[in-house]
Amino acid sequence: MNNLIILLIVSMSVLSCSSQKNIDKNTNGQNSQENFKTVAFERYGNDTTFQFSTEETYVLCEKQISNNNLNPNIISEFFVINLKNSKIVYDDKISGAKIKWISDKELLIIKQMGIITSLEDEGKHTYIFNVETHLKTEYHEINNKN
Repeated sequence: MNNLIILLIVSMSVLSCSSQKNIDKNTNGQNSQENFKTVAFERYGNDTTFQFSTEETYVLCEKQISNNNLNPNIISEFFVINLKNSKIVYDDKISGAKIKWISDKELLIIKQMGIITSLEDEGKHTYIFNVETHLKTEYHEINNKN
């Protein structure tokens, strides 16, 4: 009877270890390229564009907007994935925004603010967003025409 209990315990532990390896192999077997594309296509379908950060640590996945220049306030939907751990580190929707990388961890976000109040006012608000710290920093540049 004791031998039967020991045999049962040993076989259960061996089975649990082998099934855990299969789970790890299936989830980690995909490379980060496949992971981020799968997530992006599930969210936005084939209308997805990808921009890698300067050192390719992160990828910006953005829903492609149809070329409709008549409405400057179309919602830009996007998220950023850390390619090292395949986690979404930033997810947002911003009206009338243009987004691009300016470093490995920083996005330059230019958004349309709405009503233009003077000749000098272009109606744009520009800031830098750090995807690691989640801090926004005002961006000022002479003759910023982005």
